[in-house]
Amino acid sequence: LSSSSAASDVYKRQTLPCSKLIVIGIANALDMTTTYLPRLKSKNLEPQLLHFQPYTSDQISNIIKQRLLMSRHGFLFDNSAIILISRRISGSTGDIRKALDVCIQSVDMVDLEFSNKIKEDGSGDDLLLPITVKHVSKIFGSTFQTYTSRTIQDLGLSQQVILVSAWLTLQHQKNVDLSMVWHNYVTLCTNLNIPRLSSAEFYEVCEILTSYSILGLNKTRCTSSAKYKVK
Repeated sequence: LSSSSAASDVYKRQTLPCSKLIVIGIANALDMTTTYLPRLKSKNLEPQLLHFQPYTSDQISNIIKQRLLMSRHGFLFDNSAIILISRRISGSTGDIRKALDVCIQSVDMVDLEFSNKIKEDGSGDDLLLPITVKHVSKIFGSTFQTYTSRTIQDLGLSQQVILVSAWLTLQHQKNVDLSMVWHNYVTLCTNLNIPRLSSAEFYEVCEILTSYSILGLNKTRCTSSAKYKVK
């Protein structure tokens, strides 16, 4: 939906007399609920949330192999290259789209090497070149840093302020808990004169940021004292 008013209107239709409408919203943006949640709460339309966890290394590896079986490039990939892609992506964002993007860029790199070899040798009889760890490492070295930065840039204002608060907290001591970040977050919102989340929404957003491997949480017994580090 292109506007918050349009989204709110869809949710309101659930309250019409005799309405049997069920609204299911799917969003890539982390700030969807925090953007609309205060408005929905006031109308008793608070949605039930289901956060999809990032893919694990094994899941990414299986998906890549299944995709490769359906393509003409499947036999080109060394298994070690697939393992590297799976582990690197699962250890950062867990986004399967990024893993497949690395595969595509690796194929493009090998295609370029293939073309250059034909130009040099005048023959392509002994090709195709295999996609190895060396190729994948080059792709990660040139583009991987942009993945995390792009994700952070796509975050909403509330999520970015929370990350800044976490960073400011870590400047003073290494081991901190979320209550300290919460305190800095409230102070920062007040100084910048911007609306802040409730404490419950704050902890929820921290969990979401953790699922995207932007914020790392090492939980203790209670949420408010979870030890964490920023990745």
